[in-house]
Amino acid sequence: MSVRKIIAGMAAVLSLAAPAAMAGQYEFDDQIPIARFAKGLKFSDYPVAVYKGPRKLPRFSGDQRQYAFFETRIRNSVKEGPAFAGDMGVAYFGCGTDCTMGYITNVRTGRIYELPGGGDDNPDFRIDFRAGSRLMKTLWRKGYSDNPTCVQEFYEWTGARFRRLRTRQARGRCPDMD
Repeated sequence: MSVRKIIAGMAAVLSLAAPAAMAGQYEFDDQIPIARFAKGLKFSDYPVAVYKGPRKLPRFSGDQRQYAFFETRIRNSVKEGPAFAGDMGVAYFGCGTDCTMGYITNVRTGRIYELPGGGDDNPDFRIDFRAGSRLMKTLWRKGYSDNPTCVQEFYEWTGARFRRLRTRQARGRCPDMD
């Protein structure tokens, strides 16, 4: 048997085993139906023009020094261009088991801001956003128990900070954010 066939066979077995292993990760009922969370605010209700001009990389000095540990990720988000609220680059990454975090950076000014959540305080933290909208949706699990609460929050970017618009909670595992 060729090495390629062995690798292909192993990949097929792993692709079938991974979802099964993850399915047993939670010891309670299926996830909350997405329909219970889908009737939220719409990206189209918070439109903004997408900036197409030159980009300014952030300087990691002064009050921005605290973000230097993530310099490469933040700079790359600026180089990729606006992904949120018209002129914000988004750096979003894992920080350990059940941990995700990130930052947004104004591609015009290089100014860095923290996301509204994430880290160890918001396990399974996920975000949804659009380049042409000031709306950001977050979804995360509250608690590590066998029956956690799913929290969904909606934020509007004001140009200087996130303003919370709405929070919803429901018992159970969070739905996927597709």
